[in-house]
Amino acid sequence: MERRLPEAVRERTPVEKLVWLYVRQYPGQHSVASLDKALGVYPARALNALVDAGLLIEEEPPTRMKGGKYRAILPSPEEAAA
Repeated sequence: MERRLPEAVRERTPVEKLVWLYVRQYPGQHSVASLDKALGVYPARALNALVDAGLLIEEEPPTRMKGGKYRAILPSPEEAAA
């Protein structure tokens, strides 16, 4: 089985793809600082862009004290087959 990124994710910047894949693999509490530490990139713009594009769901917004809670949107069966 070939594993491909969903079409909507393939069009994103490399940092956005990296953030999406990481959040898909490890859904839950994430902050810009924790993603920076885990991925070695500064993901603030990527995180916001993915939420705005509907590729990540912000289950809990970030606060001054802790990061937000996120999960990735998985592709539809039609998109996964493409």
